[in-house]
Amino acid sequence: MLQHYCDVNEADNFEALFGKTYIGQNPTQDRNSYLVLFFNFAMISSLPEQLQSSFEENINNEIDDFLTRFTIAIYRKLPGAF
Repeated sequence: MLQHYCDVNEADNFEALFGKTYIGQNPTQDRNSYLVLFFNFAMISSLPEQLQSSFEENINNEIDDFLTRFTIAIYRKLPGAF
């Protein structure tokens, strides 16, 4: 839930997700103001021979997803970007 509360890309979903809750009616300054990098370690294989490669693949996939979702936001933060 915290991921959706803080993620800038979830601003359009804020009312549907939080509108009827206390935090939805009394949002903080953190509401939809961060680029959120989320890791789900449940997706990593627990088999010893696959653990490291599964971990690395999961991390790489999440970073690729992050860069895809936030490319425009990152670009706008660069000096000289419009």
